[in-house]
Amino acid sequence: MTPRRWFWGACLALAGYGILAGRYYAPNGDSLAPGFLQGMQFRIQQLYNVPLTPFTVIGVWVQTRINGLFAPPTDSEQTLAQRAAALPEENRLLRHQQFLLDNAIDRLKSLVRNEQLLRGFVDPRNQRILSANITARTSGAGSETCTIDRGGVDGVEVGELAVLEAVPVGRVVSVTPRTALITLVTDPDRRMRITARIQRRVGQNYEPVVDQCQVQGMGNGLLMSDSVDASRTLAPMPGDLVRVDDPDWRPMGGALLGEVIEVQRSEKQQLRYRLTIRPAVRVSQSTQLLVLLPAK
Repeated sequence: MTPRRWFWGACLALAGYGILAGRYYAPNGDSLAPGFLQGMQFRIQQLYNVPLTPFTVIGVWVQTRINGLFAPPTDSEQTLAQRAAALPEENRLLRHQQFLLDNAIDRLKSLVRNEQLLRGFVDPRNQRILSANITARTSGAGSETCTIDRGGVDGVEVGELAVLEAVPVGRVVSVTPRTALITLVTDPDRRMRITARIQRRVGQNYEPVVDQCQVQGMGNGLLMSDSVDASRTLAPMPGDLVRVDDPDWRPMGGALLGEVIEVQRSEKQQLRYRLTIRPAVRVSQSTQLLVLLPAK
């Protein structure tokens, strides 16, 4: 082996020792500041017994550059600040998405519950259930209606019965291809009369109070009846239950329509009671309802 090869071999050997020292001292690509030389010499001599020679410094410098070359890029402070500033908006969007998902789950649960309650009244051989979303509504002392996102293309026709939680709430009065208008039973203008009976709960049983009366809308989300004879022995009272008993409202016979909340003598006919009835469900608090359609 020639002297030149001995010389370069020795250089490479010393550089190798330096690289080993550099892997311990500068694993993250840190630069060699002059203030660190004394500590570096102590570390190298303690762990590897390698003196701090020019070759050792060269080896540490080479290892530092290699570490810096292959180390993953780090974000600048400006980039990190921008990401931190965007976090509140990202959190707001995530909360909004969670809110929408929770509402969708609640709507699905409500539809399932409504259909389960309605199965006891509907014969699938004669009728089918169509779910619909409420897209608009009017309420108050005047007209009480709602608009749904189902129409003629879905098989909806005028006169179909609208139901919420197994309680009849109205009828379809007009239809477009994609929407339908429903007049609610609480509407005071159209005065959809429903024949009903009144019961009183006694223990685990129900005692008949009024065999037949006419119920109609009075606005503001309420129903009323002024057809109950005041001379009867058993007078109606708040808390009595009003149930559907009308062949025109089939198949909802026996369904709970509402509860009596006030009993007065009629101003027009002193021989009759005027009953104020609170519906069993409030359409104003719901976003969906069901429509009963003829079976296909």
